[in-house]
Amino acid sequence: DDPASVTAVFELAAEWRQAWGTDVIIDLICYRRFGHNETLNPDYTQPLLYKRIAEHPRTEAVFAKQLVDQGTATKEELEAIKAGIWAQHEDAFDAADRYEGKPMEWIATKWEGFAKPIDEGSSSPTGVDVELLRD
Repeated sequence: DDPASVTAVFELAAEWRQAWGTDVIIDLICYRRFGHNETLNPDYTQPLLYKRIAEHPRTEAVFAKQLVDQGTATKEELEAIKAGIWAQHEDAFDAADRYEGKPMEWIATKWEGFAKPIDEGSSSPTGVDVELLRD
């Protein structure tokens, strides 16, 4: 229920990877409101858990209340922002059918030098003699 912190952590991880070229592990605790694939009803397999999830306010509502309570924004300002975001999403959805972009142009940061899933992998010596492994 803290989207600002989640965003900050993911931005930090991306910056770390850009600067140091190493992986980052993020231990993020979360849940899916509508189950593991968002199309099935999880009430059948996890009725107690999903009853609690259904009763819990959505993250957007929790965060909005926090912003209003802190005096960071008014309800009206948040509703205007929300309406603007929905309008952008609808415009982007409508434009998606006409989009003809270049490969990888959608990525926010450049990941040059990192292996892609289609690249051939390489191996490193394990330090264990093959004969020992066979035994």
